[in-house]
Amino acid sequence: MANLLQSSQNVQTTAPCYYTNYLQNLICKGQQAQQAAQFVGAQPLQEQAFQAAGQNFGAYTPMIQTGQALYGCAANQNITGAGSPYIQQAAGTSPLSAMQPYANQATQYTGANAAKPYYNQATQYCAASSANPYINQAASRGGLCAAAGYLARGACTNVAAAANPYLQQAAQSGGLNAANPYIQNAAQTNIQGAGNPYLQQAAATCTAQLAQQYMSPYLNTAVQNLSDIAQRNIQQNIAPQATAAAVGAGQFGSQRGAQVLGQLENQAQQCLNSQIAQMEQAGYGQAMCAAKSRQSLLGQLGATAGCLAKAQAANQLGAGQAAGTLAQQQASLLGQLGATAGCMAAKQALQALQAGQTAGTLSQQQQNLLGQLGATSGCLASKQFQNYLSAGTNLGQLQQGANQIASGLGSTAANAQNAYNQTLLGAGQSMGCLTAKQAAARMQAAQGLGGLACTAARTNIACLNALSTLGGQQQTICQNKQLFPLSTLSSLSNILNGAQIPMGTKTQMCTSPLSGILASGVGLAGLAKCYGNLKNMFGDISNMFGGSCCNSDRIEMLPCCRRPGQLPAPGEETGT
Repeated sequence: MANLLQSSQNVQTTAPCYYTNYLQNLICKGQQAQQAAQFVGAQPLQEQAFQAAGQNFGAYTPMIQTGQALYGCAANQNITGAGSPYIQQAAGTSPLSAMQPYANQATQYTGANAAKPYYNQATQYCAASSANPYINQAASRGGLCAAAGYLARGACTNVAAAANPYLQQAAQSGGLNAANPYIQNAAQTNIQGAGNPYLQQAAATCTAQLAQQYMSPYLNTAVQNLSDIAQRNIQQNIAPQATAAAVGAGQFGSQRGAQVLGQLENQAQQCLNSQIAQMEQAGYGQAMCAAKSRQSLLGQLGATAGCLAKAQAANQLGAGQAAGTLAQQQASLLGQLGATAGCMAAKQALQALQAGQTAGTLSQQQQNLLGQLGATSGCLASKQFQNYLSAGTNLGQLQQGANQIASGLGSTAANAQNAYNQTLLGAGQSMGCLTAKQAAARMQAAQGLGGLACTAARTNIACLNALSTLGGQQQTICQNKQLFPLSTLSSLSNILNGAQIPMGTKTQMCTSPLSGILASGVGLAGLAKCYGNLKNMFGDISNMFGGSCCNSDRIEMLPCCRRPGQLPAPGEETGT
């Protein structure tokens, strides 16, 4: 403004209300999405892959070590040493050595040597010498000698001596001797002495003294507690009530009041003494009952002890009688056994005489048999001499054939030993081949274990990569979920990208102070008319873009960008 009389105008470009609301919404929602978005860390599958990688590291090492051990075993196989024992055994055995024992045996044994022992044994046998022992034995044995022992035994048998021990034992066993210990024991039983201790104890004990022992130990305590309660009742209830009654009657400190108080206390003490006497009388009565019961029990115990001693004496007398009867029966039985023993001794003597006669007859028969055996033995000895001579001749012929067989066996043994040597050489070669095959198999097993270890390692790495890949995909999905609001806002921000936004202008007239004051009346009317035209023009522009909240002369703030506590302007919409 150059001077006070010069006028001016200000022109301002404005955007539509829907566009400003659109920008404000993008800003607010973008801030909220940015604050809510978080970084997504490693997922459970990725953590599982990390842990498995640490746990399974070196898991294939035992297989590799086993393969190395198998390689070492294959390298340490001694192929030459496997066949060496068989080859040495085949080289160390000679067919001549195998045949040598048979050849020596064939040359050492001849038919004459084989038959010589039998010829010598045949010349040593004599028929008379063979029969002589039997003839001498028959001559030395007689029937009288065989029967002498039995006859002497029958003559020496004493029938009376056989029965004497039983008879003496029967005479010594008497019924009185058997019953005597029981009778003495019954006579020594003191029936009165059995019950006397209980009776003496019952007589020596005074009922009053015994009742004193059964007095309750809690009675004195109960009496003392009752006395204390009564004294507290007199001091806390009876005496204060009597004093209060005297005061109420106007007799406080008078002799009549003191008499009334003394009478009440005396009555309370009498009631207390009566209750204490009843308690002690009841306790003494219970103690007397217990003492009388004990006295009666001691008397009953004495009577029971006497009855039991009497019954024991009767039992002992009965046992003595039974013992006497059994002893008498035993003596009678022993007498019968003595008679039976005498009869059996007589029969035994008769049987010994008969056995002597039978022994004499048998001895005579044995002499005849021995003579016959002597003759038979001479014949058999002669026949045995002839058999020995025949056996010697046959054995010589057999030995000559055995020598020929031994010579053939020597040749056979040499051939067999030669074949056995060839078999051992073949076994040595087979053992070497088998050892080489075993070493090759161990080499293949070692290579297979190494391949399995590599395959296990590659499989483990593939599993870890799969877990890691799945965890990365899960992480990407979670991260996209966190950033989805920002992505939607980015798409929303591109909706009006490149669109033509109709922009409005606002013109404000600035007049000079002096001209405004001079032409205030005319100016006010003109400004009102101009303002109405501008308002109608901006309203038409707003309706073209579908906005109904736009004001042509001002732009209001959106509710999301309003300061806390700020109220909306009149006519402003509160929705988003």
